[in-house]
Amino acid sequence: MQSSINNYFLSLKKFIIKNELKLIYFFLALAVFNNLSHFIRKNLLGDRVDFWDFHVYWCSANKFLNGMNPYGGETIKDCLSQFNFDLYFSYPPIVLKLLAFLGYLELNTAKIIWIAIVGISFFLIIYFLKKTYQIPRIIFFSFLIIFTGGGLVWGALLAGNISIILYAILSIGICYLIKKKKDIYYLSVFFISLVKFPFLIFLLMPTFLYGYKELKRSFFYLFLTLFIYYLQFYFDKELFMSFLNSTKTYRDEGFLLIHGTGIGIHGMIDLYQNILYEKTNVKFFNPSGSITFFIHFFISGTLFVSSYFLFQRKYYTFQNKIIDVKQEKLLISFFIAIFLCCFPRISSYDFFLLVSSFFYIVRNSRIKLLGDNWNFIVCLLTISVLAIYDSKYPAFVISFFLFLCFYLQIKNKDPFYLK
Repeated sequence: MQSSINNYFLSLKKFIIKNELKLIYFFLALAVFNNLSHFIRKNLLGDRVDFWDFHVYWCSANKFLNGMNPYGGETIKDCLSQFNFDLYFSYPPIVLKLLAFLGYLELNTAKIIWIAIVGISFFLIIYFLKKTYQIPRIIFFSFLIIFTGGGLVWGALLAGNISIILYAILSIGICYLIKKKKDIYYLSVFFISLVKFPFLIFLLMPTFLYGYKELKRSFFYLFLTLFIYYLQFYFDKELFMSFLNSTKTYRDEGFLLIHGTGIGIHGMIDLYQNILYEKTNVKFFNPSGSITFFIHFFISGTLFVSSYFLFQRKYYTFQNKIIDVKQEKLLISFFIAIFLCCFPRISSYDFFLLVSSFFYIVRNSRIKLLGDNWNFIVCLLTISVLAIYDSKYPAFVISFFLFLCFYLQIKNKDPFYLK
């Protein structure tokens, strides 16, 4: 009996390894069909309203131009109620003022313009990722990004979130970082951090790659970003304080109840904490409490320190030798995944770079070369992120894969060819 089970498992392993690409094509085609048919049925033929984040920007711009403070949700609630949305504006005042042009336009005109901006941004992401990773089959790669996880990025595109524009700018910066044009990279991170503060974490990327000598420029752009935030406070204290108060709602119980906990590492921790909190009502488990902040800080800090000392140190030691650009791309992909997984709340639009980083590491690291068992594990993970339709599953796989890379590095298996 045991022998027959072993033989069956061995046959299954050989079949999956041999037919990995065919299985990827099959599940990718299935995901494309499911998402497009659902979009046609619910959006084109039904009454579902797409680009819901755009409507938040449009309503906020309208209220702001009419002399009202759009922060907090109540001000734009009546405007959003016609679309059956219950969202609110939570970006800094500088972004509100940049988006004010939408308020001068009629809804449909503004929506067409925003769709064009988002569409161009998406094509910029694909174009610069193609340049960065030297991807030959761009259509296949595009579909892979859009429909991984049952269509995570597809949902992000339909949301029309401003993050798509931010990831376009970051993709440009990463492409130039590989070309050693670091100031363009720093500027890209500076601009996107003015919209979303957590993107400041990407200022550490050059330090992870090239050592402590990069800290000087990292701190310069950090202080420049903080200075712009200070100017916003200085020139419009009321608006800026309203913005700060709106960001606090990301950790209150009402937000978690309505919008969920996100789909990253911290989101999964928050989810289980919330379950325990509801069962026990013990304040320690409250995902909105200060204890959660320290848990998140500890996990993120551990990932950063571990990745720096396990990977950057080895890479930095060998920089005086001829380094294959593939090694640098593997490290950049790895650090992108580390940084994004440490975001306090990952949403579907954060997967533009997460998915591309995951697939680049899968296809170009030496993990598959370590033996049939490792090859089988990687093939299974790759196929599963296309076959399993669950919003949290891709984040789980990518997180698991990161820890797999840590484990292999600790065991001196050298997954990124650093020796």
